Amino acid sequence: MFSFLRTHRSGAKTSSQLESLPLRTRPQNANDRTHRPRTCNSRFRMPADKTTRQVVVSVGLTIIILAASFGITSRLIQSEVNQTIALQDPPPRQISLMAKFLNIDDKAQSITVEWYPSPVSSDSCENEQVVDIFTDPNLFSSTDGTSLNDMKSSAAPTVPIFRFNSSDVCSDAPSSASVFRTTLNLIMGIPNHRSTSGQADKDSIQAYPFDEYFLLILMWARLANTNESVGISFDQSFGTPINFELKLDTHTSVNNAVGLQLLYTVSRSTGVKALVIIIVVANWLVTIAFLWITVASFMWDHAIVAEMFVVPIATLFAFTSVRANLPGAPTGFGAVVDYYGILPNLALITLFSAILLLQVLYRRVLGAANSGANMPVVMEGAPVPTVGENPKRISPAIPQNNCGAACQCSDKPEEGHMDLERVVSKQDQT
Repeated sequence: MFSFLRTHRSGAKTSSQLESLPLRTRPQNANDRTHRPRTCNSRFRMPADKTTRQVVVSVGLTIIILAASFGITSRLIQSEVNQTIALQDPPPRQISLMAKFLNIDDKAQSITVEWYPSPVSSDSCENEQVVDIFTDPNLFSSTDGTSLNDMKSSAAPTVPIFRFNSSDVCSDAPSSASVFRTTLNLIMGIPNHRSTSGQADKDSIQAYPFDEYFLLILMWARLANTNESVGISFDQSFGTPINFELKLDTHTSVNNAVGLQLLYTVSRSTGVKALVIIIVVANWLVTIAFLWITVASFMWDHAIVAEMFVVPIATLFAFTSVRANLPGAPTGFGAVVDYYGILPNLALITLFSAILLLQVLYRRVLGAANSGANMPVVMEGAPVPTVGENPKRISPAIPQNNCGAACQCSDKPEEGHMDLERVVSKQDQT
């Protein structure tokens, strides 16, 4: 009888009361002392079929993205220059000429072309001939070995750039390779092709990546002994200059007995243009995102995180590094892409970062001031012990583990369950 009263006074639960407790609090079997309640790790355990479905969807999306990326990249890669112009009214004597475009230096505004002369037919080998090939020296780049002190003239040159001897090529005797290389200037503009709009001309580096240039090639051939005209059969052109593409202007180019005149339009490749446009759009999206973050700091009282200080500063350095790594971009700022996509982004992000940091500083100073002002009010409401009375020690409340996002779950049994088992065991002993 007294044991029963002590049991109810101490707050212990009998076996009938244990049955009414939730499954999370009571053991499934009264004799099973090793039972552990369900922890929060089981809450986040996904079914096997759902996990398999997510893996299949992820792999499928990865394959689709890779296939689309490779397909777009293969379309953006520029093809080789394979444009020729037929010889009109061919003279009795001809020479074949092939061109290979090696490299375009956008800083020096020059292009390197390699030429391969050869006889047109076996008739050239039967009738031995020595052909001198001339080109306009005024179109040479200063890096091609010509001196800047040489006097420029509009007169036809008298010194050939290459002498082709068909007897040396057709015979088995040792001879030098029939190849020569020229470094030609890219013309910034031709009067007939200049833009009449008020915008920046495309033939200026300021229009990057939509700038365009012109390559003018003038060549003619003469017999070395008689100075008779020799037709140039421009059979093939090949090569892929990196980040550029060339297009032959067939309306202006001429190839006849007098000589060969080629006019190419040189522009940035489609891949470079697409890359610059994507980067500019991405920069504006990041700038708009910072605008929303700054506005949200004034409208909602959200928590202050460390990323609010790191991300704005890191973004400023990232924008400048991306600008420096654009393919073929001019050194320094001043191009069209800078005015439309780089400089406004840097200015706006700097402004938003300063406003955001000042807002965070103001909130912290205001929070510290409010907490200091509430300290006297808290001390006034605290109980004061009387003379001879021992002050009571108030233990801090231990928060319960609700298995939220901020708690750490373990496999240990809960405290309430352990205390309940101890009480039941003590009552059984009594």
